Amino acid sequence: MDDMPPRDLPTPDDVHTAYVQGEAAVLALVERLTALIVNLQTRVNAIEDHLGKNGCNSRKPPSSDGWSRTWPLRIMFRDLFQTVRMV
Repeated sequence: MDDMPPRDLPTPDDVHTAYVQGEAAVLALVERLTALIVNLQTRVNAIEDHLGKNGCNSRKPPSSDGWSRTWPLRIMFRDLFQTVRMV
């Protein structure tokens, strides 16, 4: 996974400049960071919602969920051998 450089984050120089400029500049910086956090939280929620969906709780057909082994192999083989013995 590539490490993405942080976007829209203040540099240490930006923080120092806001500190030197006074309370209004620090509050503006905090407001900017709060907006960034809200934006990222919205994106994370959307991704989590998307990842939590499958054929049972979305409009996708169940066949698009992919193969998942719901039965232990022992039960699957037992059923297979019982079917073969009957033939």
